[in-house]
Amino acid sequence: MKYVREVVSLGFGFERLFFITFVFLMVTHIVACLWVFFAGFSEDYKNTWMEGEFSEMSANEQYLVSFYWTVTTITTVGYGDISITSNTERICCILLMVFGVVGFGLLSGSLTNILHNYDDSNAKF
Repeated sequence: MKYVREVVSLGFGFERLFFITFVFLMVTHIVACLWVFFAGFSEDYKNTWMEGEFSEMSANEQYLVSFYWTVTTITTVGYGDISITSNTERICCILLMVFGVVGFGLLSGSLTNILHNYDDSNAKF
């Protein structure tokens, strides 16, 4: 990161924002993969979110739907078009919502801090 910061001339705040965004995307990817994995515990996806039309999709489409669900849950938007049905899915969803609120708060706080520091440095200049 130090080399990238020197080449691109990013400040420490933008480096921190980039790192937090990267971690957010990695966690979202891992949770999306786990969401499909947990549905596979049930025989023929019975009583899971993948029961019905989702079980007939290709692996790429299932991942995309799972990634979409993960992002809508983490960001607390939650459209409700993909429903949880099993207790395993409920536990996963509860943990993801808690992580989403904490992560969203950290990300918005970091962005606010970066913009505030940038404005202060421009005002001094």
